[in-house]
Amino acid sequence: MLLLVPAFVTDLILQRTGGWRPALRAAAAGLAFFGVFLAVQWPFANFLQSPLARNEFFGALNLDFSTRPNSPLAQYVFFYREDTAAQFWRGLLIAAVMSCAMTWMGLHAGRAMRKIRR
Repeated sequence: MLLLVPAFVTDLILQRTGGWRPALRAAAAGLAFFGVFLAVQWPFANFLQSPLARNEFFGALNLDFSTRPNSPLAQYVFFYREDTAAQFWRGLLIAAVMSCAMTWMGLHAGRAMRKIRR
């Protein structure tokens, strides 16, 4: 996954929001990470499903031995799930909330680790 770009943006936000309350800081950094991750990963995921990615560098040719030759994965056939638009947006909302929650937990753990001395 392309984590460098969202991590860089998150780092910039955390540097500039040092005086903010932790919950607000986690919400800003979590939403920024989620938004940038979505903007970077979505086009790259589309590329990985294209024939251009089927080479040794990207590894889209590699399948495990348990993959049957007539499976959709081995035939490079992609089919969409039958999700409604409401289910899609609900999933994105859950991912955004979880991103903020995990950022808050990471900030809290980092604050606790500052107190550790040798």
